[in-house]
Amino acid sequence: MSQSSTNDLENQHVFHQVEHSSDLSRMKKARAVVDGHGVKLHKFLPSGRTIWTVIGSDSELFVDFDPGDDSKLYCACSDFYFRVLSNKISECYHLLACKIAQKEEMYVVINFSDDEFPQFLRALVSDNLRSISARTTAKEEPLP
Repeated sequence: MSQSSTNDLENQHVFHQVEHSSDLSRMKKARAVVDGHGVKLHKFLPSGRTIWTVIGSDSELFVDFDPGDDSKLYCACSDFYFRVLSNKISECYHLLACKIAQKEEMYVVINFSDDEFPQFLRALVSDNLRSISARTTAKEEPLP
């Protein structure tokens, strides 16, 4: 069976788990991010430290994602803050994109030196704070 056929079957299985139209919308957004190579794994060498990011609608978002542990999930997006933490949804589309990208091995790997870690982290946090600050209010965004 070809790789694309295997991916299609796996995606169909994930789609069958989707119950609501907002879930389907998140699945479509996640698929678009993966197909657009918007999931990145930043590796710092020689330590092997890793940071996942996902290109969101406003910025590149920090995602704490451990492929082997579903209990360790975090995203810097507002959907995570407003909906995931309040159990309105199980995950934002950024986390879903990470899961799909990891399973299909469709993420971009970017290698850095360990010396670059502090500068990278400052830039990532600054970008996420700028995105949050750009919002005029901290009210809940509508479901996608």
